[in-house]
Amino acid sequence: CVYFACKVDEYIIGIDKFVSMLEESLQMETGSFILGNEFLLMEALEYSLTVYNSFRPLDGFMIELKDKYGGDSANALKKHALSFINDAILTDATFLLSSISK
Repeated sequence: CVYFACKVDEYIIGIDKFVSMLEESLQMETGSFILGNEFLLMEALEYSLTVYNSFRPLDGFMIELKDKYGGDSANALKKHALSFINDAILTDATFLLSSISK
């Protein structure tokens, strides 16, 4: 529950670091147990996950870009940015976090 609470509070910590205080012989088994039961815990708590996409931040960025540099260059950039976002949504890129400490 503590590992999941860290995630909920946006204190992202890797499972290896989380179990590093345990005896070395228990680390692998405990880490696997925690990760294996994480979804069961979420289901029992009726916890729902929210996935944010990049369309809304792009719209805000485009408004600022149009105000500062004009509409022509912003419109050309928006076309390429939308294409990139559409391609990224088809992958698991939106679920990856580079800030996980190990």
